[in-house]
Amino acid sequence: AAAAASVAAAAAALGASGCGNPPQQQQQQQKDAGLLSLIPDTELRRWCEWWLPDLLHVIWGPNDRFRTYVTNHALPVVLGAEPLLLRPMVDMILAAYAASAAAAASPTAAAAAAVGPVANATAALVVVLKAARRLQLVGNLDT
Repeated sequence: AAAAASVAAAAAALGASGCGNPPQQQQQQQKDAGLLSLIPDTELRRWCEWWLPDLLHVIWGPNDRFRTYVTNHALPVVLGAEPLLLRPMVDMILAAYAASAAAAASPTAAAAAAVGPVANATAALVVVLKAARRLQLVGNLDT
């Protein structure tokens, strides 16, 4: 829990959640709440509310350096502490990517702006699966 709190603080310091105006922050919080609803366990969801959205924003954000840092240092701690988060994290990445792709295909720019881009959803999915593989939470990905 302490490691997760430090990850959330670092992500917030990096501006992962966006430092925009309050309406943008409210929209982001609503999107994050929608993603967190993919976690079936209520207690686990409440614990994750504090740090998981920020961690995911770093993972699927445009900055490769931050993604590498979180992948090497935070993901192993998080997945080691709570292996059951692997599936919800993968579901969250896929849901955010699908929402972003649907908005990009929408004819209105307002719809696309409301969802926001997920710059590197494929990279996010790969780094989560690689971290899970290192912890032996998934089988061999090479075969």
